[in-house]
Amino acid sequence: MKAYFPRSLFRFQVLLALVMLAGALMGGGCATYSPEKNLSLLLESAPVPRLVPAGKEFATADRVAKPAAGDVAFAGVGESMEPMYAPGTAIIARKCAFNELRAGMAVVYLNTDGHYVAHMLLENTRRGWTAIGVNNADPDADLVTPWNLVGVVREAFVANTAKLNPMVAAKISLRDSLEHGVYAMAAE
Repeated sequence: MKAYFPRSLFRFQVLLALVMLAGALMGGGCATYSPEKNLSLLLESAPVPRLVPAGKEFATADRVAKPAAGDVAFAGVGESMEPMYAPGTAIIARKCAFNELRAGMAVVYLNTDGHYVAHMLLENTRRGWTAIGVNNADPDADLVTPWNLVGVVREAFVANTAKLNPMVAAKISLRDSLEHGVYAMAAE
């Protein structure tokens, strides 16, 4: 017995396959990240650094950390979190439940090479969170999981002599003004 396959149905299936392939090539595949996009997301969720005298970044973080609350101070190295956290920025990570994590949070985790990494969360997958350095174009090879998560960055300290990105400087200025009541007094 011969099967009949209408030519118009075949053309439709070929056209549909081409449209789906074009869509996959244009909109699918690898996600692209940019430092600008990464910084915008981080500025929404992570603490901007506090200015401290140069050379006192880690000492200040260590003094402010509350070990009883699960806080740990770290000295930052590298440029992957610039411009939010410049090299030498000290951070405090606080233990938190894995289910409390959200995209844009800055976290500290232990990677498979045994190094502590402070990066921003991007996406929660079935196997763990993808993370990325603000200054990086590609996500980390390691996922953040309940087993390697150290904590969420709750505070950061940078030298008052550090060159700051204008968006970061503006957020620091706004936070400091609100904390010191400058805007409250101006509104009265």
